[in-house]
Amino acid sequence: MWSIEPYKSYRNYFNVYRVDIVSGESGIGCDPDLSAGRKNTPLSMAFWGGCNPSSVQRLITMSNSAANTYANLVTGTRNGTLSVRSGVTCLNDARINGGVTVSAGASLVVTGGTISGAVTATGAAEVHLLKARVNGAVSISGTTGRLVIAGAELRGAATLNGNTTTDPLVMAGSSVHGALACAGNTPAPSNAGVANQITGSGQCAGLVDPRPNPRGKTYEAVVSSTIPERGMYEHNHN
Repeated sequence: MWSIEPYKSYRNYFNVYRVDIVSGESGIGCDPDLSAGRKNTPLSMAFWGGCNPSSVQRLITMSNSAANTYANLVTGTRNGTLSVRSGVTCLNDARINGGVTVSAGASLVVTGGTISGAVTATGAAEVHLLKARVNGAVSISGTTGRLVIAGAELRGAATLNGNTTTDPLVMAGSSVHGALACAGNTPAPSNAGVANQITGSGQCAGLVDPRPNPRGKTYEAVVSSTIPERGMYEHNHN
């Protein structure tokens, strides 16, 4: 495909991934006719325009929302900047050889893996960095939903400003190699009782747990959300 124009010239404008998903049944719905009914498949794919008697027999449709959910599960290695413009993008043990930008209203959930560049989110709905490593600077501002950084290693500077979140901004069990600055976050940030390895200023100054032995604790954030990947995030300090 990439040897054929116009795809060859515009190769850098395409992102191609394969996401493997398991189907409860083989085949698709309403095949060969409406009497066959729907099948238990992840994408709800079916003939008759989705088992619609008024549609065309051989018209195959699927659930757009389900397709978007699975398409947003990015794993493996990606070269170049990743732009999250809408919806929820989940990076599961992925390696991003570049930066990640999150636009207003979009959400990013990173679980494990490495981002070699910067992470910048402005006006995002949700940002979660869980047991992930970010080699570049992190700048997160204007988050409206939840902002959780747990068990993460941020190797550059981090700025967390002006986030008006539904729950307190949480940074727990994480390390920041550069300077960490927080200001104007409502509610005020919390470390959930689990120490961070940071040098913080402003609201972040209190994110280092002053108690003598916070190690061995478990950080758990149990939250409810419309984002399907959200649930319990757990980080153990051994």
